[in-house]
Amino acid sequence: MGGRRIDIGDNYLNVYGLLTFDNGYRFIEREVKNTNSNGSLFFDVEGQNYNYDTQQIGMVNLDYRMGKNNIEFISLYIHKNTQSFQEYEGINNPEQDGDRVYINRQQTNDNNLFVNQLLGRFDLSEKLELKVKGSFNAIRGSEPDRRDFQYLFRDGFYSPDVDSGGNNQRYFSELQENDYNATVKLKYNLNKDIDNDLLNYIELGGDYRNTHHVFKATVFNHTFNSRVAVDINNPDSVYNQPSLTAGVFRLETGRGSAINPEAFTPFFYIGDKSTIAGNLNYVKAFNEKFLINVGGRFENINQEVEYNTNIARSSINGPSEINESFFLPSLGVKYTINEENIVRLGASQTYMLPRFKEIAPFRYDGVQFAIQGDPDLEISNIINLDVAYEFYPSKGELISLTGFYKNISDPVSRVAISSAGNTLTYLNIGEKATVLGIELEAKKDFVTKEMTTLNDVVRESKLSGGITASYINSKQDLDNPLAQFSEDSTELQGAAPFLINADINYNTFIGTSNLNTALVFSYFCDRVYSVGTRGFENIIEKGVPTLDFVSSLKLGDNSKISLKARNLLNPKIQLERDGELGNVVLSNYKRGVDISLGYSYQF
Repeated sequence: MGGRRIDIGDNYLNVYGLLTFDNGYRFIEREVKNTNSNGSLFFDVEGQNYNYDTQQIGMVNLDYRMGKNNIEFISLYIHKNTQSFQEYEGINNPEQDGDRVYINRQQTNDNNLFVNQLLGRFDLSEKLELKVKGSFNAIRGSEPDRRDFQYLFRDGFYSPDVDSGGNNQRYFSELQENDYNATVKLKYNLNKDIDNDLLNYIELGGDYRNTHHVFKATVFNHTFNSRVAVDINNPDSVYNQPSLTAGVFRLETGRGSAINPEAFTPFFYIGDKSTIAGNLNYVKAFNEKFLINVGGRFENINQEVEYNTNIARSSINGPSEINESFFLPSLGVKYTINEENIVRLGASQTYMLPRFKEIAPFRYDGVQFAIQGDPDLEISNIINLDVAYEFYPSKGELISLTGFYKNISDPVSRVAISSAGNTLTYLNIGEKATVLGIELEAKKDFVTKEMTTLNDVVRESKLSGGITASYINSKQDLDNPLAQFSEDSTELQGAAPFLINADINYNTFIGTSNLNTALVFSYFCDRVYSVGTRGFENIIEKGVPTLDFVSSLKLGDNSKISLKARNLLNPKIQLERDGELGNVVLSNYKRGVDISLGYSYQF
């Protein structure tokens, strides 16, 4: 990490760069279960997950300043690679007494993110300002040679599942996405006197965005006609060329055998999205107390997803298309009662566009659930209202109370559908959902003390803390006739009724070294993970408390040592489902405690 200013005549260039590397190992013991619609267990396994993660980040920032004008270029690259090995033992819908299974999954996920932005700000006159922005972002991801194998233990030996090639497969997938953005914004000062500090301006802008998304996957299934003994510690003794030649097993793709001319054509979906938008915004401070911000945005969205997958083909069903135009008004009001008290009011209309993976009907298999998209998803329209009161008792301190309301039409939720593989998908589950909530935020400086360092510089030593707590009451109607929901309504999927975030921070100096230490706590209560259909009850994600300790010691102007201890409480991470036979814990594990010691040097 480092930066430098380079003077170029009357102008200058700020240069900043960053390189980081991080890696870590993780071991998890996990229980995984699944039930049928009456709550009876048919899948019950226990096992271990071994994970290795590595991440590299590189960034460069070039900011050229020309008086009040500037041109800035930002380039960011993030690479993350995750390797995992999972093995489980237990039962999977046993046909005979004593049947047990051993499941083995080896997986690598390699993801690359490229972000490139060019920004400019120019004063065209004393009253007119121009801002422009262009960006190109790219994602490249792959899951090369994932291996899923399931072996049945019966009659004293393990064997691959017979006539179930999908339980013994190798999987290869690639994802590519290119995203182009352009923004132009003009800001005109309406004050006759340019020295007038009261805000009074109008903004006119336009945006364009184009996204091209391609996903491809090829699956190789190993199909056995009869039971063949296999050593689970040496499966290569069966999965080899002599066994294939001898007909011990057949090798087929997800599309079938080699006699199918499309056998080696990958499953795929291709998504294209373009957005053209224009916006107009007016900001007016009538006096030092009263400020209003009113605006509107027009957006035209065209999105199309074509697919040829393990579930459906758009050549038969037609592509998934969304072609919509929106006018999105917004209003913001701020009233300053005095220096300590402020009231704010906000209202706006927004929308939520389904993501490509939520639309594409491609079935992705996990150990516990399979998940697939729904090509019939529609946009959700959202009306937002909020009112806030803020109290500033002293410098750096705050007490605020905010009430908010959302009305969501055609809300999208993750739902569980009845299938042999415990499949999750996405649906517009009803006509509307409502959210009513309140949030309390407080920040407090407990101790503040000025101190003089060894080089006679006056610094501030401070002990401070903050807390944010929210209560949310949400309700979504369940009236999609195709889903056959178990209830008439439920809480909004993913919305926890109670949230809390708190921190306490101590910042001081030891000689010329700056010490900053923080303890951070967060908690969310039970929330809906997926909505039940066709006799299945909702899956509930149990509440999780998190406690982190972060400390850093800056040595001089360049060096810094950091100590991090994350997830100190190490709570259980659980999914639960109710049924006629009682509550069942579907997933149960502890993530573990992460402790790291780091060193950085700034050039």
